[in-house]
Amino acid sequence: MDIESFVKLFGGISTPVLAMIVTYIAWQNYLTASNKLRFDLFEKRYRVYRALMMLLGKIENDFRLSDEDLKKYYQRTRASRFLFGDEVNAYFDTIKMRILELRSAQRFIDSLPDHERSNHIEKKGELLLWFSKQVDEAPQRFDKYLLLGKAG
Repeated sequence: MDIESFVKLFGGISTPVLAMIVTYIAWQNYLTASNKLRFDLFEKRYRVYRALMMLLGKIENDFRLSDEDLKKYYQRTRASRFLFGDEVNAYFDTIKMRILELRSAQRFIDSLPDHERSNHIEKKGELLLWFSKQVDEAPQRFDKYLLLGKAG
């Protein structure tokens, strides 16, 4: 076999091999980009989830929310409608409604004289109990969005 034949043979084989290598590299780049996208989405979703859990912890510890607490919570969860499905967005709507009820009940109780407060504390207690239960319920609602292997 002379050199000219060898070059022709190698030239004919090297093109498909090179094409396979380039295809493999492109596939690996695609997988890397896909995983990065999933991780970035996870990070954004987790920030929203943490904001909710921090709010629930604040309610459990202090039994009330300040305007600053609500401002932080709403800023951190504003993007939730773009990150989650309908069921989690409906849950955020429920949380928002319950927050308004809790703040309304607290403002009403604060406006009453001391001797009349005890009659109206029951509603606030029911709301605080509901929020307390959400500490266990919220993670279940977010599981399908926060499990990296199955992120939806």
